[in-house]
Amino acid sequence: METIENIKVQSNSFEKVDFLVQKAKEESKVKPQKSIEILQEAITLGNSIDYKNGLAKAYFKAGIYHRMLSNFENAFKSFNKSLIIYKEIQDVVGESRVLNSIGNVNYSLCDYDKAIENYNSALEILVKLGDKDFMAIVYANIGLAYQEMNNLPSSLACYFEALNIYVEINSAIPHSLFNNIGIVYQDIGDYTTSIEYFKKALLQEEQEGNLNYQCLTLGNLGISYMRLGEYMNAVTFLGEALIIAKMMGNRQAESNIYSHLGVAYGIMKSYPLAIDYHVKALKYNKEIGDRCAVAKTLTHLGRIYFDLHDFVASKKSYLEGLDTALETSDSINEVRVYLGLAQLYHKFTDYPSTENYLNKAMVLATKRNAYKELIRIHDMLSECFKSKGIYDKALQNLELSKMYEKKILEMEEEHKIRNILLHKSFQTEMYITNGQHLSKLKTVLSGEHSITGLRKQL
Repeated sequence: METIENIKVQSNSFEKVDFLVQKAKEESKVKPQKSIEILQEAITLGNSIDYKNGLAKAYFKAGIYHRMLSNFENAFKSFNKSLIIYKEIQDVVGESRVLNSIGNVNYSLCDYDKAIENYNSALEILVKLGDKDFMAIVYANIGLAYQEMNNLPSSLACYFEALNIYVEINSAIPHSLFNNIGIVYQDIGDYTTSIEYFKKALLQEEQEGNLNYQCLTLGNLGISYMRLGEYMNAVTFLGEALIIAKMMGNRQAESNIYSHLGVAYGIMKSYPLAIDYHVKALKYNKEIGDRCAVAKTLTHLGRIYFDLHDFVASKKSYLEGLDTALETSDSINEVRVYLGLAQLYHKFTDYPSTENYLNKAMVLATKRNAYKELIRIHDMLSECFKSKGIYDKALQNLELSKMYEKKILEMEEEHKIRNILLHKSFQTEMYITNGQHLSKLKTVLSGEHSITGLRKQL
């Protein structure tokens, strides 16, 4: 039988585990590696006293911070341990959070189908619980996964679900959703509006003091300025993001920023700098095992070598990128490579090869409703048929390209995102300025469960 003294010791140990988990959370804003060290101490203590709830939380937080540092294998291990414990103690709320976070790791590794599968598993639990706050977060995450797949209609539908929930529960819009919608406007081509939403996200992140999210939003701002042709602004924002990424030790963010800087300098025709940044990105992507990013970077290098008229190096980079994409069933980068190879073969008037690669790209892009890619595919097919003197097919493909352009323009009107967000933006500003609601806002904006990801594709 336990003595009163033993019960007190155990109780104090429980409190220490909880204290260490909270301390790790505070450190994570600027030192995620330190957070993991603190959580290891919590896990060791939790195991010694069999404190299940504390262990589940500690493993869960460790998974989050491992993901921040691009330690994806360790993130999976920590989340799986947490999930086992939550199921054992029948904590379905904790289980839903872990499933969402596992989806986030799948997202980071570009396994978007698997990410959506885990998000949907989390949603099933949340619907039963009636947990609308977290349902909105998960819908937003699913939207971003569809967005990375260039499936804009499905992406917008998910964001619309999230927005409806926030309106229904009269809650502030988190910075992650502002960020994600900013990326939708990037896809549509409305870069000025995307910058507006990124700046809304950045304002909230600065108030919260979370450097990790500031890094990602600064990167997204840099990409939008690059699309606008304001390259000095682009390089400035990407440079600020890079400083934070290095300080935080976020290798995936760092490699993504190198990749985007490579694109910016490539557009400015500073090819030596562009190649240097892409080579750095390639090195880091291989180190962290992000094979999706490896394929993407090789595709960018293929384009730069093409612009330099080094067609042998261009083909070599494209084919290496294609091998990587095929090995990982990465249809997104597979399409990019096919487009690059089509351009290369069209340069040498090899029209059969050009059409072959474009048709392969079309099949994959159509499956994902990837309108932007389909526009480019049909434009290139039109040019190919025009070069061959087959004007009826050239015109037919040009009309298909215009049809997809129209579909993109219709999406913004159909979902009326701008009007909804203008209304909610006013509410968010009221939350920020009104002191008695500030604590509620901070809870909504904790950001641990949302993606808020630096754009991986261009």
